Amino acid sequence: MSRPTPVVAVKGLTKRYGGRPVVDDLTFALDRGEIAGFLGPNGAGKSTTLRLLLGLAAPSSGTAHVLGRPFAELTDPAGTVGAVLESADFHPARNGRDHLRVLALAAGIDRARVETALQTVELTDAAGRPVRTYSLGMRQRLGLAAALLGDPALLVLDEPINGLDPAGVHWLRGLLRTFADQGGTVLVSSHVLAEVTQTVDQGPHHQPRQARRRPADRRLRPGRLPRRRLPHVHRGGDGMRRQLRSELAKLTTTPTATAILATLVGLVALAVALHAYGLSTSQLTTRSDQRGIFIDVAVNLGALFAALLGALSITAEVRTGTIRPTFLATPRRATVIRAKAVSVFAAGLLVGLVATGTVAGVGSVALDLRGLGVRLTAGDYAQLLGGGALGGGLLAVVGLAVGAVIRAQVPSLVALFAWLLFVENLLTDLPAVHRFVPGGLAQALAGQDRAGALRTPGIAGALLAAHTVAALAAATLATGRRDVA
Repeated sequence: MSRPTPVVAVKGLTKRYGGRPVVDDLTFALDRGEIAGFLGPNGAGKSTTLRLLLGLAAPSSGTAHVLGRPFAELTDPAGTVGAVLESADFHPARNGRDHLRVLALAAGIDRARVETALQTVELTDAAGRPVRTYSLGMRQRLGLAAALLGDPALLVLDEPINGLDPAGVHWLRGLLRTFADQGGTVLVSSHVLAEVTQTVDQGPHHQPRQARRRPADRRLRPGRLPRRRLPHVHRGGDGMRRQLRSELAKLTTTPTATAILATLVGLVALAVALHAYGLSTSQLTTRSDQRGIFIDVAVNLGALFAALLGALSITAEVRTGTIRPTFLATPRRATVIRAKAVSVFAAGLLVGLVATGTVAGVGSVALDLRGLGVRLTAGDYAQLLGGGALGGGLLAVVGLAVGAVIRAQVPSLVALFAWLLFVENLLTDLPAVHRFVPGGLAQALAGQDRAGALRTPGIAGALLAAHTVAALAAATLATGRRDVA
């Protein structure tokens, strides 16, 4: 009779950074029903090993498999592995319930499971509060709730007792023992030997002691995943649709998008009013003059804010650590980038529409109050609104790409500010160049007809789309090749 497929199989696993081995030729295996302690001092490579197992980092050599496959190749990641790697993998402004809901959407898990997981970790009463108000112990419980969402066969926990009081430690031991007794496998890392030895069956760090085995008929057979305890685990939709729903939920469960829109409206209204009242009458008389000012204000600010929103959609995840649970729920990173691109394109359309709509409304009123009259036609307004919205959508995806390539939030935002506000402004003295940069193309798309601008919006839109596709390809490549810290 062949030996059952191990739940975890690590063989010759090595990871080097700058030539220095952080994990060196590590080999161990775990069967169903075991609780294994991964022990060692801080800096011994425990967290790195777990990230290698979960596909967040690529090994220099060796293999790390879950149920005989690399993590990225699992067909049901959330139903196979639940992981808690950091106690701070949450957006501080999102509440606990919404954090779980975002992950459940990505995994295609029924919303009822969110409430079940909250009850399991005793966080129901605090679920509506922003995570920034949680204690460290509450954040550990929320992370465990996220790990349990898909009713996984394996739990991977990095330093799970940090922040827990004695009662919380006792509660966690009982939960993990119940999980293992019902057929689950647990791999828990810690630098506190005394705490872990009261819970684990074996320690796969250097010379693991003999594990306590369950009866053979309870072990996992190849190709089978047990569904043990928790009801309502329902997965629907393909990966792209699920991730897209998750990304849209992320945009609506934090105040970032609302703050960007509110700031944009205020700045656009102020800028167009200053132009309408600050310029001389001779500079505002013709249709071309009025259209040029409207487009300058609306498209420049709309493109900037759309690009910033796109960059924040990924750099905020890197900064807060939520990129880790995102990639655990959807290990195929290209799918995550595509879903983010679609969601920020939709958000960018809204940003562009708000910017152009504000300019059209405030600018028209200001011109009328000054007694100049509005020279723009219905066609001008339609092109301003449509072209401005499309330009905002495409620039939001470019911003996402910049954020994905740079990753750090402040440098990404500074780079977008510098390019869109300063570099492209300087390039206006070189019309043959400016007409082909993203901001110049967005202006042409909205109907800008000044000297040097492209006069065909269709061509401008195609070229701006080409910029966007190239940037998105670079973002996908960079995201797929890099380790996630």
